Amino acid sequence: MGENTAAGSQWVWMPLIGFDRDMPDKGVGELISRMGFIPDAVSVFLFHADIVHLHDGTDRVRHLPPDNCSYYGSPRNEERERQNWTNIDLKILVEHLNKAGIKPLLGIMGVSTNSARHKEWYADRRELLTRIANPSGVAVYSLHVLKRFKDGTYYEDYFADKVCEVLSDYGFSGLHTADNFCPPPQSGISTYDYSSDMVDQFLVMTGAKLPDELMNEIHCDSDEAIIRRRDYIWYNIRQEWIEFYVKRWNGFWKKICDKIHKIGKIVAVNNAWCSEPFEAMYRYGLDYKGLVDAGVDCLIPETVPNGCYMNDRTDRPIWRYHQYMTMSMFMSIYAPKADYRCLLGVKDVTEEWDILHHAAPLLERDIYTLASFFRQNKKGELERCMKGYMVCLGDGIRKEEWQRLKVLFDIAYEETPQEVLAPTVIWSDSVMNALLPEYISQRRYTPHKYCYELAKRGAVMVTAARVEDLEGLSGPLFVPDFDLLSRKEQMSIASYKGGAVICTYSAMKGFQPEELGIVPDLCFTDPWSKYKEGVFAFDLKKIDEDTVNRSLSIPDEGPEFPCAPMLMQDPVTFRGDMVFAKVSEGFLQALASVIRDGSKVQFKVKRASCLAMNMKDGRYRLYIINDDLRRYVGAEITAPSEIKRIEIASKYPVLPPKRIGNDTFVGRVTPGGVSVFDIWL
Repeated sequence: MGENTAAGSQWVWMPLIGFDRDMPDKGVGELISRMGFIPDAVSVFLFHADIVHLHDGTDRVRHLPPDNCSYYGSPRNEERERQNWTNIDLKILVEHLNKAGIKPLLGIMGVSTNSARHKEWYADRRELLTRIANPSGVAVYSLHVLKRFKDGTYYEDYFADKVCEVLSDYGFSGLHTADNFCPPPQSGISTYDYSSDMVDQFLVMTGAKLPDELMNEIHCDSDEAIIRRRDYIWYNIRQEWIEFYVKRWNGFWKKICDKIHKIGKIVAVNNAWCSEPFEAMYRYGLDYKGLVDAGVDCLIPETVPNGCYMNDRTDRPIWRYHQYMTMSMFMSIYAPKADYRCLLGVKDVTEEWDILHHAAPLLERDIYTLASFFRQNKKGELERCMKGYMVCLGDGIRKEEWQRLKVLFDIAYEETPQEVLAPTVIWSDSVMNALLPEYISQRRYTPHKYCYELAKRGAVMVTAARVEDLEGLSGPLFVPDFDLLSRKEQMSIASYKGGAVICTYSAMKGFQPEELGIVPDLCFTDPWSKYKEGVFAFDLKKIDEDTVNRSLSIPDEGPEFPCAPMLMQDPVTFRGDMVFAKVSEGFLQALASVIRDGSKVQFKVKRASCLAMNMKDGRYRLYIINDDLRRYVGAEITAPSEIKRIEIASKYPVLPPKRIGNDTFVGRVTPGGVSVFDIWL
């Protein structure tokens, strides 16, 4: 591939410590030489939003605070001590990035460090900080960009004008926001912000009513008053509170994007703490489609399962690989008009994790996996969900390491398959909208939850399509939460003739597929749960009923909710998983078996999982996936017919695969990694 194909389309998130203040071009030329390609964009990670708040032009020298010069003001990285940058140095850096053909973005977060490294702009405007209701009281934490100044004016009006001034004065190509600016603090709107300001905005915007005793103290921001408001709103008018935050965020970004677009700049926003569309809405009040409609140009899914896992300080860290990876597909199919750049978790000196050096197989897997999610358009053609990566973070990477990354980028983006053989996941906005009250009242499974739980059990699905594009599709379908589709959408699925159709539904409300004229080849419900989920499938060519029945017979005496689902405690950090009603292990295993049987062409794999694609020249590309983080596996792969030829498409293994028969071979896979094989039948 050409020098600037796959690699050149990538973005890089780079703290100032990754550049060199002492060089005339601030290290831009050396960086490009080291990378061996010119990235499309670099987000210059200034970290603290005071780069905007304290801006007073670039006509005279102003020394930047330590937490602009390095992420959280960290004292060093692998290459240098933190340098003392000025606003003039930064302007020169941005000029040289522009000259090199790299779009420089202004990268900020909304974190407050309590003036630990400089007197923060917030110190005199504490009304803008977030109030988080904890069991022990109310914590004041981080910037809340939806709040108002003491005089009643909105922060967003101030910021919209100020950030445009900063972008223009320095020559940035756009804005990139991350933690605690947008997305907001990770605790989520179940605990914030029930201050007088936000609750007053809520009441005025929605017309919601609070009991008299709460209205009598509506202007009081004592810990006790805030907690009382929180308890009433979250447990009585939760949906209204969520929808209020959605409207506020959409309005915020409409105002900011309109101003930034008017001066010819772009806006990029990290997604909400590794959350797919429904979770982002429920936990953070962020609607990705609403943000895109408001003008956000690029959404950056935080697909960093390995850094989160390896840097988890708890006693029992959870590797949320399939959960975070699958998120990117759901974001893309829900709001397909945006440009998507997956956060590629390479290393972070400040947060003290390093996948590049300490878990290289996982980084290789990330690169291949993120490029293998697709959406099908109206013509049934495959389009990649992600346009590329946002390398996180880009400082301290040596020349030979950049070269290896470039090779992996080119392998991942080398070609688009003709089709993916696993079922296509069907997305419906009707389901998205109907899920909110259903989840609040029952905590039922979302489409995303189904897909990542099935992937963990070997039924990997990486292609999605919108239900309104059904006419252009062919091949098997997976339709989660079928009962929440509109009647018209249900009828279109019922009349689909392109292949097997596998659906889940809630068995709690008497839904029957026969009502739509569907005669299922297979139908079962979860025998071990209170809030029963069901599966039905039709047009299956093969049904392994023995495996399904054996799975369903596995006893699952796990606990149900000890209280009403709505009263279950929601997680207060992004590391905490959403609360879901019990679905038995046997039910999930049975469904995974049906998904695998529904694939268009079946490859049987032992000791690993398989994702199979049909390439345009007729060969099959197999992603062989090892979820065991401790050891290599020798996966035994059996094709549906004689294998004429095998080639290794990934960087590992190196030795030719071992053949054990005309239709079977053994492929080695790294711990937690993926190996890619091309085979001809």
